[in-house]
Amino acid sequence: MSSLDEFNALILNRLAPDFCSDESRRMQLSGLVATSNRVTEADAEDFLRAWKTGLCAHQGRGQYLVGEAVVREQFFWSGAKHSEQRSFTLWMEPVITVAAIGRLHLDYKWPSSRLAAQSNDWAFDIVAKKANKGLRARFKSLSCG
Repeated sequence: MSSLDEFNALILNRLAPDFCSDESRRMQLSGLVATSNRVTEADAEDFLRAWKTGLCAHQGRGQYLVGEAVVREQFFWSGAKHSEQRSFTLWMEPVITVAAIGRLHLDYKWPSSRLAAQSNDWAFDIVAKKANKGLRARFKSLSCG
C-alpha cells in the first residue's frame, strides 16, 4: 500500500469520523469533499511517520495537539452552517505542519519536547525551542518534499 493510500484510509477511517463525532458540528462523513485532498505522496509519507511516532494526541472533537503544543489543530475546514448537509474539506496547512514537525523530529533529531504546532497567538505554524531557552526558530513554512 502506498503512503498516499494509507493516508487516505486514515482520513476516512479515523480523522474524518473523529471530526464528525462532535454533534454540534452537524457533520456526516458523506459531507467530506473528496477533491479537497491534494496531499502528495511525499507529504502523506511524512505525515504518517509523524502520526505513527505519536506526535499527534487526540483531544476529542477531531482536535489534536501536535508536539508540545497548547493550541489544538484540526485537519478539516467546515462548510456553511446554514446548509442542511454541511460539507467539510481537508485542510492542507495542518497536514503539512504535522509532516514538517515529523521531519524535524525524525530526520533532524529535534526532540519532540521542543517542537509544537502553532504558536500561542497562531502567528506561526511551527515552533521550535532550544533546550532550556526561549524560542530558537519560528518557521512560517517548511518544504516537506
